[in-house]
Amino acid sequence: MKTTTRFVLPLTILATSIISTGCAGADGQDGVAGADGTNYLVAISAEAAGENCSQGGQRIDSGADADGSGVLDESEIASSSYICNGVDGEQGEAGEQGEDGAQGDSGADGLDGTSALARTSTLDPGAACMTGGVQIDVGIDEDGDGSLSASEISDTQILCNGTDGADGQDGADGADGADGQDGLTTLTDFAQEMEGANCADGGMRIDSGLDADRSGTLEAGEISNTNYICNGSDGADGSDGINGLDGNAYLTDISVESAGGNCAAGGHKIDIGPDLNDNGSLDAGEATSTSYVCNGADGQDGADGADGADGADGADGASSAGATAVHGSTNGVIYFSGNETKTLQSVQITTAGAGTLIAVGKADFYCNTGSSNTSNDCNSGTADVYLGIDNDESGNVSGLSGMTYAWLSKDATNVLTTTRSFTVSSAGTHTYYLRADNDNGGEMGTWRRNLSLIFLPD
Repeated sequence: MKTTTRFVLPLTILATSIISTGCAGADGQDGVAGADGTNYLVAISAEAAGENCSQGGQRIDSGADADGSGVLDESEIASSSYICNGVDGEQGEAGEQGEDGAQGDSGADGLDGTSALARTSTLDPGAACMTGGVQIDVGIDEDGDGSLSASEISDTQILCNGTDGADGQDGADGADGADGQDGLTTLTDFAQEMEGANCADGGMRIDSGLDADRSGTLEAGEISNTNYICNGSDGADGSDGINGLDGNAYLTDISVESAGGNCAAGGHKIDIGPDLNDNGSLDAGEATSTSYVCNGADGQDGADGADGADGADGADGASSAGATAVHGSTNGVIYFSGNETKTLQSVQITTAGAGTLIAVGKADFYCNTGSSNTSNDCNSGTADVYLGIDNDESGNVSGLSGMTYAWLSKDATNVLTTTRSFTVSSAGTHTYYLRADNDNGGEMGTWRRNLSLIFLPD
């Protein structure tokens, strides 16, 4: 029986602000129009097992498209982060074979586990942040209402906006230069990838490219880069051992990062790791993953151009809130005695606005050989199961899209993983469900299941 370790997936966000100041100069000819701004690209690729991810995973690179090719070249990468696969727990020692006991009654369903919640809010300029910023509150949903109340907050971090640079000295009046053409927007599209050459066990396809016709939709002819996040293939089942000890909770710690090698202009450091000593605090030796949210460096002063009229002050840029991740898991037997659809896990997430939500579900299934109805159990056949994710409170299995299918083997644990993306159109609290459908009536059961939600704001 495998032990599943849960990871919170961090996402690094870089913000760059450029302040140009010009010195006073002699009257001259009008300056030429400014060059178009460069676009910012994101590329996702598989990461082999090694120093960055001991069990392999995904690498996320980002940077400015300096040559305007629409492809993030190696020399243009400004930041990299990793989403790593979890490590299997140690195999327990096999216990001695005991005598078969009489079939007991089904136990009551176990209580749902508590969920970790994160909440972001915008700060107006004041004592906490002179120029405004974002406050991040995290904690455990102890009362299970899907909302992070004040008494449930265990950690609060504040990210402040950078202050404006000093105004340059006014130059002599001159004619205004022509406005430069707006740069094209980079769009990203997520779609389910079925089993095939790109992903042997299915997964997710991510297309990106420039919005050449400025329609706001990524069309087939505009795709310049395609990446895949594939579901992992099932490993061989090991022999059952004694139940292992409960896993350690994963903690997140956010601290201020001084200017230096990790962040040239300073920023924030995000450490993630298991609470090995169960003291509720992420100690120095417990961090297994570190990423940085860096302040933008000041841009270099531009060369003096022809004197022109003072332009109006530009509006402040919007601050960028980071991604939010929520995870829920439970242990305990759920039986299927025929053609049934059951909810295995539900998780709530609160979003501050619109964006894309990626849901990843996983469950362990086995074929029940101890059935009282021997015509339907694994002694005379096998059961097949569909696993999927939806946001339909009614539990209608027809609403499940891109379901994962498996034909269960007799007297063996079968691990199924399914992935689905959803479009979130507004702020609020949203609930998602991991559900299974027993298709041919053979009796089966599930022991462990978990559901992770990752929200990427627009």
